[in-house]
Amino acid sequence: MALMIDFVFGLRAKSGETPFQEKSYNMTITKENIQPIFLLGFPRCATSTFTSILAKHSEIVFPDHGTNKSTDFFSTDEYLKGKDFLLSNYYSGWNGQQHLCDANPVHSFLPFVAKRIYDTFPNAKLIVSMRNPVERAYSNWWHNREAAFEDSDFETTVIDEMKALESMNPDDESYWMEYRRKMLGSAEDWRSNIRFYLWRGYYALHIKRYLEYFSSDQIHYIVFEEFRKDNKNEIDKLSKFLEIETKHELEADQHVNYAVKNEAVASFVRKLDSYKLKKVIPKSLKRGLKKTLSKQVSETRMSDDMRNLLESYYREKNVELAELTKLNVDAWK
Repeated sequence: MALMIDFVFGLRAKSGETPFQEKSYNMTITKENIQPIFLLGFPRCATSTFTSILAKHSEIVFPDHGTNKSTDFFSTDEYLKGKDFLLSNYYSGWNGQQHLCDANPVHSFLPFVAKRIYDTFPNAKLIVSMRNPVERAYSNWWHNREAAFEDSDFETTVIDEMKALESMNPDDESYWMEYRRKMLGSAEDWRSNIRFYLWRGYYALHIKRYLEYFSSDQIHYIVFEEFRKDNKNEIDKLSKFLEIETKHELEADQHVNYAVKNEAVASFVRKLDSYKLKKVIPKSLKRGLKKTLSKQVSETRMSDDMRNLLESYYREKNVELAELTKLNVDAWK
């Protein structure tokens, strides 16, 4: 039995403390001058980790009194109900905090979302987290495999997507609206969608859509590999961007978002859910089971041929990203 754990490096403050230094605000915050934060993702790029970090600040409020990390407002027809619906339906727990935060990773790649966010909150601050797109795609596939949504093997899924991308119009808003509807529908609806594991990793293309509306100083980029190497420095840069001071009393390895990369273990996890134990078993216990099992088995790796294919697919796209953002992504080569 073989397993590869996709380790999403998470941080939590010691003794429940926030990693951010609390700061007093002289300005009265109203729904008119509130400054939203959008943690755009991309999927499988540590959005849960950064949500955990940001949620500890008293001036940042997440949807549903902090019980959810994201909304469906900007990616569905809820948007037609207007800003007041967003605030009353998702942020009823808002009590004068300076920042609302929405961490829905689908905002990163659905082409119609950038304009919607800008039209609603032109003063928003955007956080874009990225990782090696080859690893991101593989992790995304395994994440869905574990959840029993993915039936095809990784290689077949990738080849099918490449063929689909050759003939589709990526700017067709009606296509993506239907795509999103199916994502939120039944399991059968979800499976009828093209997966777009590769498309989501074409970071430069998606970022350009946001730069059509937002200035570059409204966007902060995080390269996940750099965050893992020096989380303190990356949090410093994030806090400067958000204009909040930091504490550095952090612990590593406290919040881990695993994508199990072994069929036997993934099947075991699915059975826990299928036996209606999902609501009974705490998330921390389920996460612990995955971690324990991972120590008992060897790795399952992407085939060398597939890795070479994907590295070739992303080579020019990564160069485009580096030129656009001035980021160092040499570690992805």
